[in-house]
Amino acid sequence: RDRRATLGYVSADPESKGGAAAIDLYADFIEGVREQAELRGYGVDHLWIGDPKLSRARFNEITTARGIHGLIVAPLADKHPTLDLDWDRFAAVAYGYSMAEPAIHRVTPDFYHSMIDLVRRVRDAGWQRVGLILDENTDRKSDHLWLAAFLAEQRLGPAADRVEPLLLPTWSSAQMRKWFRRERPQVIVGLPNLLSTVGDWLHTNGGPAGKTTPLITLQRPAHSADSWPGITVERRAAGAVCVDFLVAMLHRNERGVPALAQNVLVSTRWFDGPSFVPASITL
Repeated sequence: RDRRATLGYVSADPESKGGAAAIDLYADFIEGVREQAELRGYGVDHLWIGDPKLSRARFNEITTARGIHGLIVAPLADKHPTLDLDWDRFAAVAYGYSMAEPAIHRVTPDFYHSMIDLVRRVRDAGWQRVGLILDENTDRKSDHLWLAAFLAEQRLGPAADRVEPLLLPTWSSAQMRKWFRRERPQVIVGLPNLLSTVGDWLHTNGGPAGKTTPLITLQRPAHSADSWPGITVERRAAGAVCVDFLVAMLHRNERGVPALAQNVLVSTRWFDGPSFVPASITL
């Protein structure tokens, strides 16, 4: 393979040491990166920079030897202030908001409008008291965009239908119980890992006899087997957009932190799922 035609896929989390594809949540994003890179005539090398012994100088040697001039910064498990790289040497684009600095170009799902769409669809179906549960780390990684959109929709709706969101540092059955009894949500919105726990809790503790609380997901992978209704995140498409953005930068010989970063939003899709039925049928 032509070493000049190689892109670097940079990850930093310990879980990604064995290879980018080891992160199941983003497997479809990585597939999109590799497929689009191949289509454009590039290979993709995984570069794990979580090793504290990996210096800037050594990273520069590795990328120079492999002919890597363009980097895609992978989504990070925790929000990072920055990554210690010589940004001036590379064209770079990040996926998502998990790396705070520097302000390089980003590709991200349209978190804000996906939440707006979700809340309006749920209310149109007759469910008025919409509850949101997020873990605090995920809220930070999304740059609070899901939360902001949810609060905006709550503020614009009738005061009687407003539900205070539940932000958890870690799962707490006690906090869940207190929130559920106080807020009385008709549906609960969240991410898949938390929704599974919420579903188990509801099965044991939730609601009046004979009634169920529908669960709506914010981030359903495109090929998920989960039947929850909600937002399907097109990560494969986002991976392709990252590659095309980066390749265009390389063709223009652009390097370093841009004077004005561009944020490219990738639309999401709504998935009804078998459990998304009007409230009038289920209540």
